[in-house]
Amino acid sequence: MSNNIEIEAKYLVGKKDYDLLLKYFNIKQEDIKEQTNYYFDTSNLDIIYKYRSALRIRKYASGEYELTLKSPHQKGIMELNVPISITELKQLKNHIIPDNSIKEILKNYNINGDNLFYIGKLKTKRSSIKYLAGEIFFDESIYFDKIDYEIEYESHSLEYGKKTLEELFNKLDIVEYKKSISKIKRLIKQIKDPSNH
Repeated sequence: MSNNIEIEAKYLVGKKDYDLLLKYFNIKQEDIKEQTNYYFDTSNLDIIYKYRSALRIRKYASGEYELTLKSPHQKGIMELNVPISITELKQLKNHIIPDNSIKEILKNYNINGDNLFYIGKLKTKRSSIKYLAGEIFFDESIYFDKIDYEIEYESHSLEYGKKTLEELFNKLDIVEYKKSISKIKRLIKQIKDPSNH
């Protein structure tokens, strides 16, 4: 089990600018790893909207699985990660929450296996590189028939992260970018309005 605080500035860019950034940082095909996020919530989406949190299982390129609960923290986002098996992934899809610390937190949210549902999956091709006082993540995400391109910068403060990315975009003449919402919110938005491209 691991526990860490994420402080990330995140922007969506177009494919052309995304490719430009990969080229600028000399990201090779072999640097890109694929991962799949499986998201869960109640039928009313209480985890995301009532508790401003997110519950997912991530499958890594290595074949390993990890259950994660992201929740608000005064400095950013608290991320609690617990390794799980493929059997536990299948159990979660069948409303059985694995016995671990995340189950205890969900109990405090009045959420149990019976009212937890599989929302959908989002596949990401990810690469990253150290840059100045932080790390940049390049995410090409695919969910349903939509593909988007997200640049995340993880550092010691949100203000520094935004400033660093905006200065980088300015340096590369990238003018079309917008603040990004979380991956699960983008997935839900696509479920609610499939014509949203």
